[in-house]
Amino acid sequence: MCRGMQYMMTSLPNHFNHHTQAEIMLEISQFKPLIHVNCSTELQFFLCSLYTPICIPNYERKIPACRSVCERVKSSCFPIMSQYGFQWPERMACELLPRISTDNQLCMDPLMNGKRSVLQDDIKTMLEPFESNFEEDPRWEKLDEWDLETTDMEEILSKTTYFSSIVLVIGMLNLVSSSIAIVIFTTQWSKHSYPERPLLFMSFCNASIALGTIVKVLVIEDEPSSCSQMSVERVFCSIIHLLIYYFQMGACCWWVIMAVTWFLSVKLMWASEVIEKYGKLFHSLSWIWPLLETALYYATFTLEGNEFRSLCCHGPQDSPTMVLVSIVPLLLKIIFGTVFLSIGIAAGFRVKKLLPAEHIQSLQRIMLKILVFSLIYTLCQLIVILFSLHGILNLSDGLSNWASVVILIPGSISLGWVVSRKSIKSLSQINLKPCLSKGTPPVNYEDFFNQLGHPWIKSIQETNKGSMNLHNNNVNHNRTLRQDGTVETNDIYMQF
Repeated sequence: MCRGMQYMMTSLPNHFNHHTQAEIMLEISQFKPLIHVNCSTELQFFLCSLYTPICIPNYERKIPACRSVCERVKSSCFPIMSQYGFQWPERMACELLPRISTDNQLCMDPLMNGKRSVLQDDIKTMLEPFESNFEEDPRWEKLDEWDLETTDMEEILSKTTYFSSIVLVIGMLNLVSSSIAIVIFTTQWSKHSYPERPLLFMSFCNASIALGTIVKVLVIEDEPSSCSQMSVERVFCSIIHLLIYYFQMGACCWWVIMAVTWFLSVKLMWASEVIEKYGKLFHSLSWIWPLLETALYYATFTLEGNEFRSLCCHGPQDSPTMVLVSIVPLLLKIIFGTVFLSIGIAAGFRVKKLLPAEHIQSLQRIMLKILVFSLIYTLCQLIVILFSLHGILNLSDGLSNWASVVILIPGSISLGWVVSRKSIKSLSQINLKPCLSKGTPPVNYEDFFNQLGHPWIKSIQETNKGSMNLHNNNVNHNRTLRQDGTVETNDIYMQF
C-alpha cells in the first residue's frame, strides 16, 4: 500500500514496534476501505509515515508526519469511522506528533505539494455510490470485526510459522523425491528414452526449485526492505528468486518437450532413436528460452518482499505487466503442451487396437504414467496461475501466498514415474552377501543383464549359442558350470 511514496527506504521497528512486514501488512490493511473511499488524499501518506517511516542514512531518529497532517486526515475520515462505530486509535492521536519541524525532531507535511483534504461537505456526495454496496463489498466484510487499535501478534506469528512449516515440508519431499528420480534415471539411462527422458530434466528443475525454496525459508528471515540491512542480502534474495523462476519455466518447457515427443512417437510413429537426434534442439529450447524469460522478468520488475511467505519476489505484483511477463508465458506453454498431449493420448488408444496382445500392457503402462503425471502437473500450474491472478486483482493475499506451495507438488510425485513393483523386485534379488570361502553360487548372467536392462543381451546370447554345441543328447541340461571352466548346460552361466 505504501508503494509510490516519495521515499524508497524505511526502517524497522516502526513507531508501533512492528518488526516484520507481516505485522505491518495485517494491521495497515484494515485502513484499505478508508483509502478506497478516499476520505482524505493525505490518508495514505499519513499511514505510511507511521507504519513504514522514512529512513534517512546517518539520521537515527524516525521522522513522523506533522500534527497538522494528522488533524486534516482525522477531520475528513473520522466522521466515516464514527458512522460505523469506530473510534480514532489512541496511539494515532494527533497530540503525540510534533507541530512543526525543529532541530530536535523533524516531521513531514505534504501540503506544499498542493494537495488538500476533501471537504466534509463533499463526504456525503462521495459516499452515495458506496452506501448501497457496503455489505456486498468484500473490503468491508470483516471491518466491523477488527479492532483498529490492537492486533493479535500471537496469531500473526502462528500463521507465519505454520505456512513456513508447510513450505519446508513439501520442499523437502520434493527435493528427496526428485533426487531419487534423478539417480534412478541416470543409472538406468538406456531404459528411459524419449518420450520419458524429459522427466529427468524436469526432476532436476523441480529439485532446484525445492532447494531454492528451502534456502529461502531457512536462511532469509527478514525481507531486504529496510535500509538497515545489507545490499548483499538483497542480491542474494534476488538471485535465489530468479533461479526459482528460471527453473519453474524450464520445468514447464521440458513438460512441453515430453508432450511433443509423445506426439511424435505415437501419432507420427517416430522411433526413439530418430527423436533422440533432436536432443540438442530440445536442450537449447528448454534451457535458453527460460533464460530469456528470466532476463525480461528481471528487467521489468524491482525486488520487494513478502514476509508472510519468507520469500522475496519481484514486483509490482499488482501490475498488469505481471500478467504479460509471468502468467501469459506459463499459460501458453500449458496450452501448447496440452494440445500435443491430447492428440498423442488419442492416437495411443487407436494404436493399442493394432498391437499384438503381448505389447499392449507396455503401451498402457506408459500411457497411464504420462496421463496421470500430466494431469497433476497441468492442474498445479493452472492453480498457480489462478492464485497469481487472484493476488494481482488484489482480492486477497492469502491465495497468492499458496502458489509457492503448489509449485512444489509436481516434483514431490516424480519418484512415482520410475519406481515400480518390477524394479523393486529386481533390486531385492541382487545378492549383496560377502563371498564365502567355498565360493559364491553361480549367477545366471541372462537374468543379471535383464535386471540391468543391458541393450546388447540379445547379441551376446546369439554369439554364445552360435559358438557352443548344444545338440549333444548326453548333455545334462540341469547342471551348472564346472569349476574347471567347461560348459555342461544349455543355460549359460558365468562364475565371478
